[in-house]
Amino acid sequence: MSNQTKKIQQQQLAKAVQIAATAHVGHFDKGDNAYILHPLRVMNGLESKDPEVMQIAVLHDVIEDCPEWTIERLRSDDFSERVLLGLSYMSKTEEDLAAGDEGYYNYIRRMFENIDALFVKMSDIRDNSQVTRLKGLREKDQKRMVKYARAYTMLEQRLEEVRATCLTGAFKV
Repeated sequence: MSNQTKKIQQQQLAKAVQIAATAHVGHFDKGDNAYILHPLRVMNGLESKDPEVMQIAVLHDVIEDCPEWTIERLRSDDFSERVLLGLSYMSKTEEDLAAGDEGYYNYIRRMFENIDALFVKMSDIRDNSQVTRLKGLREKDQKRMVKYARAYTMLEQRLEEVRATCLTGAFKV
């Protein structure tokens, strides 16, 4: 990677952080903390420090939670096709939302096709599973934690498959 490319990616990362911070102003998590802390933790919790994967991480909830932000709007802000594709995989569809838990698992399985989204979602689930972020642990929260554990296991198994196929040279996503 050239120094110029690296500089552009770092500038886009700074822009992504700025967009996420602005988009999440006035948003709070289940523990009444500023919501922006979540995407920042997801970004910092990544195994990779690839600036494009970090951009996906910090923007991962912007498309879903902020209707004024779309893939096309981010494209006009010069985010790479790789980042936009990762974000599209990270976004639930209306069908996912309508289908309840099974829709959620279909959404998780779609991430099997995009390694960047897979890494970001694993970091997202790790952060969302931190019960210390909550005011208390209700039955509803416990059920959500079980769902997250199942999803994380699915993603972890896919990652193991990807790593195994990379070692054999037969990698296909």
